[in-house]
Amino acid sequence: MVSKLITQNVLLPSAFEGVELQRGQIPAEWLIEGNPETRSTVIGRSTDGTSYVTLWECGSVTMDWHYDRDEAIVILDGEAFLIDKNGFEQRYGPGDVILFPRGMQTRWRVPNYMRKVAFLKLNTPLPLAIATKAWNRAARLLKRSPSGH
Repeated sequence: MVSKLITQNVLLPSAFEGVELQRGQIPAEWLIEGNPETRSTVIGRSTDGTSYVTLWECGSVTMDWHYDRDEAIVILDGEAFLIDKNGFEQRYGPGDVILFPRGMQTRWRVPNYMRKVAFLKLNTPLPLAIATKAWNRAARLLKRSPSGH
């Protein structure tokens, strides 16, 4: 299920003016109608390489999208409609934040144009995620202890 988390303008579209974007394509098998061309660029990466942020835009298009990693987006400009399996459309516009868990499939309808910032996280196998959490907790506790470094 798509979550609409907030509806206030948290980023200004002008914050990314002048950022050079590379051309991309919506996979042909996902395209329903419209222009399959996209433009995007990576604008930041986490130090461990498991997360990154992209600036992404597209023109008028209807497409299916398959999420192979967790993704949260903030729509900066334009509008998009997410369509559920019953045909119900939910509109999203500037300032809206949406979370898509890995494995989710959605249908998007972008009437004219949409620009977003996407925060993507590669998924870690559960045993490794648990071990990483334990390691990070231990490191935090050691930093807080009076005799720890």
